[in-house]
Amino acid sequence: MQPCPAASKCDAAAPDPGQARPWRHKAPSGAANHRGRDLFVNPGAPQWIIGNFRYGLPLLESALSDEEVDIYLLRACGATWEKLGSALTTATASHAAVEGVVDEPGRLFFEIPAGKALAAGRHRVRLVVAGDLTVTELNIEVVPSGALLFVTDVDGTLTTSEDAQTISLLTGAPPARTRTRRRS
Repeated sequence: MQPCPAASKCDAAAPDPGQARPWRHKAPSGAANHRGRDLFVNPGAPQWIIGNFRYGLPLLESALSDEEVDIYLLRACGATWEKLGSALTTATASHAAVEGVVDEPGRLFFEIPAGKALAAGRHRVRLVVAGDLTVTELNIEVVPSGALLFVTDVDGTLTTSEDAQTISLLTGAPPARTRTRRRS
């Protein structure tokens, strides 16, 4: 078995998002608590960018609904960011579940167009809220079918939410796990 190649640092300076744009609705209050969902995907499979945009205190957050988010990609962890486009966060649960993520207000679902599909390797994504330039990041790893992976959970990836462990500590009940599926 061949050893894995060293992972690239993927540490290029953030892209310049320009000036903040006007909010489509009322500006949110509280601290930004945005999240991006890391993804492992096989070549040729749909490639989704999924985010969750919220403001306020944990467990008391409010969703950022129907607002613009700019999507930047650092392809293959190179040195040059490209803007893939902009998308609106959801206002109602109107989007079908993607990669096991159920829609709710504040979600962002963006499918990378076939013409911009990611090649094998690691890719960094930066999501920038247009109204205040707050950000979250995620990584997409395109891996060949049958690749061996080691996965651990620190942020709600394997549980039903990012707050599952906190709720578990408060209630004493073990956190619910998400259903996992094997990719071939």
